Amino acid sequence: MAGAGIAVGLPTAFGLTRLMSSLLFEIKPTDGVTFATVVMILAAIAVLACLVPAHRAAKVDPMEALRYE
Repeated sequence: MAGAGIAVGLPTAFGLTRLMSSLLFEIKPTDGVTFATVVMILAAIAVLACLVPAHRAAKVDPMEALRYE
């Protein structure tokens, strides 16, 4: 889902740079480094958001989880 959001959001953000150019200071509207950095940060946050709950769930004994139900 995060990949789909990045795939849709990146071209949309690139297309809206003309509207945002007045709000950017000392950065070109189509700066590749900024776009790449934002994509990497969003991807890292998405991976952490998935890994932390999965790691906690992996620590639970399956038999105890079944007994709880």
